[in-house]
Amino acid sequence: MRYKLTELVDRYCILEPLDTILHDLPDGGALTVFEAFDNPYGAVLPGESIIAGGVGGEHRISDEDGEVDIRFRLEPQTKICESTQEFERLFQRLIYTMTSEPMERSLVDLAGSLGQPKTYRFFVCWLRDHVHVLKGMKYFEASLKSALELYRDTQREDGMIFDNCYSRKSWPNYWDMRFADGDYTRPFKDRSFEMKRIPVEADVEYLYVEGIYATWKATGDDGWMASFLASAERAINYVRSSNVRWSSKYKLVKRGYTIDTWDFQNSFDSVVAGDAMRIDPEKTRFGVMFGDNTGLAVAHDQLAEMYEALGNERQANDHAKRARQVRIRLREVAWQQHFFRHFVAEDEQPKPELGVNESSQVSLSNAYSINRNLDPDQIQSIIGTYKAIYQAAPEGSPGEWYTIFPPFERGFESHGDKWQYMNGSVTPIVAGELARGALNAGHETYGIDILQRVGTLGEADEPTLHCSYVGASIERPSTQFSPLDLRPIVNAALRSDEKVEIPWTAEEENDLQALEPGMMDGHGVPLDVLDPEGNDGKAALILANHGSYARSAEILIGEQVTSLYLMHLLSRPGSSSLAGSLTWLYEDGTECSAYVVNGDSILHWWMPEKPKTTGTRRVDFVWLGENPKCLNVGVSMGYFDNPSTEKLVKSVRLEAAKDGAIWAVLAATASDQPGFIPPGEVSFGIPNGWGAAAVMYAMVEGLAGVLDTSTALHTTEVSPRWDLTEAEDAQVCICYPASKGYVAYDWHRAEDGQELLITTSGHDMTLRIPVEDDSARLFVNGAERDFEVELINEQSYAVFDFEEADLYGPTKVRVVFDD
Repeated sequence: MRYKLTELVDRYCILEPLDTILHDLPDGGALTVFEAFDNPYGAVLPGESIIAGGVGGEHRISDEDGEVDIRFRLEPQTKICESTQEFERLFQRLIYTMTSEPMERSLVDLAGSLGQPKTYRFFVCWLRDHVHVLKGMKYFEASLKSALELYRDTQREDGMIFDNCYSRKSWPNYWDMRFADGDYTRPFKDRSFEMKRIPVEADVEYLYVEGIYATWKATGDDGWMASFLASAERAINYVRSSNVRWSSKYKLVKRGYTIDTWDFQNSFDSVVAGDAMRIDPEKTRFGVMFGDNTGLAVAHDQLAEMYEALGNERQANDHAKRARQVRIRLREVAWQQHFFRHFVAEDEQPKPELGVNESSQVSLSNAYSINRNLDPDQIQSIIGTYKAIYQAAPEGSPGEWYTIFPPFERGFESHGDKWQYMNGSVTPIVAGELARGALNAGHETYGIDILQRVGTLGEADEPTLHCSYVGASIERPSTQFSPLDLRPIVNAALRSDEKVEIPWTAEEENDLQALEPGMMDGHGVPLDVLDPEGNDGKAALILANHGSYARSAEILIGEQVTSLYLMHLLSRPGSSSLAGSLTWLYEDGTECSAYVVNGDSILHWWMPEKPKTTGTRRVDFVWLGENPKCLNVGVSMGYFDNPSTEKLVKSVRLEAAKDGAIWAVLAATASDQPGFIPPGEVSFGIPNGWGAAAVMYAMVEGLAGVLDTSTALHTTEVSPRWDLTEAEDAQVCICYPASKGYVAYDWHRAEDGQELLITTSGHDMTLRIPVEDDSARLFVNGAERDFEVELINEQSYAVFDFEEADLYGPTKVRVVFDD
């Protein structure tokens, strides 16, 4: 923004870095502006402008005589704006997604179970999710420390870290029984909250270290970090010594057979412990999931960096050595030339048949691992693997960012169908990690393309960027449909003015007058809506347990069927949201009933709410319209699977609920296949903020190119990559609210190169500008400077280290590309 000095005289203003101030004082002479540490960073004459920058806090503008003393506050806040608005829209969607998700975000220990009464705050009540969301939210939130303090304060005596916390009631609950063996759940003294650890999980301890590290980086608080190191050591030692976490065979972290880093085992292995989440030290089929180990290696790297910051070289060197050892062992055990094998069992026998060549599967931790200090050849190979998946992705794929690809054909059905959730959905988690890795590994065009494609996911429907999208088109199997004749049982009109015994509603014109009768398509199901003109004005069966409505009715079938589709709706639902019941009547005299419930197999017709669109769907609208009394009315279609397909179905009996609900049926169709409504594009199961934070991390450290090389952005590496996009201008500020550390720059594409106006709260910065070759020339505040050329894959960068004096206030950089 642009300000005038006369405005600052009249009121105290809060400016952002790179805002301009015009010297318009009528009697003013030369003025100097000082940053918060009282370092001068600019002088201005009347009629000229000065640009705000340097360390945040209160700045002052004064003259030599001290007669002028104008104060303003410099407050950086994270933003990304650019001329195409393509990435700017994505940036705003990510903020919205990270901050709008409803979930528990705090825990209060009133009883002092962990010491003094205290409130703990977190982004998600799972440590794993909190740490992953922290990747993005550290640029927008100041209160970061207490989340990690919660897991330190509840650490088990042997070093194990719990991985989630929930409020609870005082009486015993399900988790008290489910995870009692092994001490994996602990309530607080007053039983108001509980800590749990999913027993099969093997990633929690390295994520704990990652959370400590990321919080330290954002806050710059060495003392706080140092207070965690003993706890972090106990956590890592627990992993390396526990007989359910450490493989004595492979000298690597082990777990039960889950999909990558998730918390449920396949159905074959679940039988061993009697629970998909539990493990048995003697019976569970353990193996190495590589992501647990790339995570452990980077946790050692992070501990090494933290110890080095405190001057403890011995501990730093020890952790650096252990990180190298883990990577060497993992390469020997799980690396498959182009990517990591998903799971390497300690004992391959017995081996469950999961319906897929497991050595061909690429799981999501490959994307994480390219940002975990792998060898350069591994990084390049994994990026190449994802490019190949992009080319070979199945029809309907939103992108190559799969939780696992190809998915399992069986073994994980109880947790989600194929192409859903962890079994083959597409997630921005992978997209963000892959984009960040690609942008920093010489695949800039690919990384930018990923961000552009992520920006289009679901954009037309809502601002949320969902964390899981259905991985491929899921088609209906070949099906024979048989529309059923409802003429013998219909009793009502579609319009309120039809002269029949039972009108649509008692309110005139509040009806389905806009619905055209005849055969219609309901998500591929033929639905025959009767024409009232040829049926004495009747086109619907209305059931209710009051008035002149039918209490029950039977639809004749007389054949074997696998499922039944009803085009129907609910009006005036009772307290239970129950429309009624549907009973299968078989020729052998047996029967089987199911309830017809709002939201599950039927939907309310008047001002209807959007039905479930994630995962497997049993009901959806097949017609939406309006009438003179309501702008939004609809008719739904739900299906009912026959529980005894081997039997001949005589008929289906429909019975109204007892509590006053009105149930209207307009069409019925039998099918020889299980019921199927095509899934929406959104899958389920993963907090949206997790994926949004991964993409935000890619935008900040990849596209905007701001990388913190110390803490609190005191020293940074800045690689603006806007020249590789269509943008002409970009305004960027990356800030840690917890420490007020920031980097801000305005970038502009010039006819002969690039221009950059940059400022920071830090004291050391390396600038890396994408260039075509070493023929470019670089100018800093008008003076030409020498630079190094760095080649990463096929992309060259002009690399320049600022002198400390350059960073007092804003600095102008110009890169000229000679013809």
